[in-house]
Amino acid sequence: MEPDARLRHLDLSGGASHGALGLDDSAMYQVLHRLESRGFVKAEWGVTDNNRNARYYRLTTLGRAHLRTSIDTCCATAGR
Repeated sequence: MEPDARLRHLDLSGGASHGALGLDDSAMYQVLHRLESRGFVKAEWGVTDNNRNARYYRLTTLGRAHLRTSIDTCCATAGR
């Protein structure tokens, strides 16, 4: 599995994290807006399986590079 495959379907509302992130909706959207303004994610409108409008976010090339650097820094700090 390629390194970014685990991140492709991250559910910030708690699905992938099993609630460990503990983000409420307003905090989550503030973070996503900040990431979008920095060019780390790109937002697109789409339709859910329930035929509702939804905004989908994808990591950009810049966001992926920043994520890799952050993970490497974290792992180096943790001694891995």
